[in-house]
Amino acid sequence: MRAGKLRGLAVSTLGRTSALPEFPTLAEQGFAGFEAVSWQAVLAPAKTPASIVDRLSRELVRIIRSDEVRTKMLAQYFSAAGTAPAALANLMSGERERWAKVIAAAGVKPE
Repeated sequence: MRAGKLRGLAVSTLGRTSALPEFPTLAEQGFAGFEAVSWQAVLAPAKTPASIVDRLSRELVRIIRSDEVRTKMLAQYFSAAGTAPAALANLMSGERERWAKVIAAAGVKPE
């Protein structure tokens, strides 16, 4: 897009993104409330002690928010968040509920 070979129309996040600040949101283009984003997470086995999960989380957030990693991620159009385990659990729960409704409304069935 920045090379002029593709024309970007909008980002699918609710707000403008630091990865592509020059692109408006779909809401700004007339599609209020639309959001579709990809995200990645690091998970641990269910019975991992909370002290280990907390330490892993702190270290990963520190790394993700470092200037070096942020710069590399922005170069690939990613925005690095780095959140606490409880926030990730809330995100995952919300995503499950939201996409289950979309799947049901579309009538998607497993083969």
